[in-house]
Amino acid sequence: MAPRFQDASKAFDPAHPLAQAIMKGWRKDSPVDCLILSPELELMASLPINDFFNTKLVGLGDDEAYLVFLKESLAGKKPGLDDNTSEPQPTDWNVFFNNRITSTLETDSNESL
Repeated sequence: MAPRFQDASKAFDPAHPLAQAIMKGWRKDSPVDCLILSPELELMASLPINDFFNTKLVGLGDDEAYLVFLKESLAGKKPGLDDNTSEPQPTDWNVFFNNRITSTLETDSNESL
């Protein structure tokens, strides 16, 4: 290992609250995860990016789908996490986004009345 990496690894503290929150949200075999953390460093959501981009969304672009994910996270619905433990769980993102699309479209149409 190059000396600069050895020195840098000494500075990493896995007991730090931010590191703990990030490690809690990691998904096995996922190269990139999107994690939503509260100001108190509580894990609010976990979205494996490969799962996200492999999901086939009906009538919703990637940016709109990600906005749905963010809104659900901030509403405390913990997408991608087990409700009881806040641990990452396998999520059928097709079902997640398609259910949210339906409810979002219904809410938007009711608000426009």
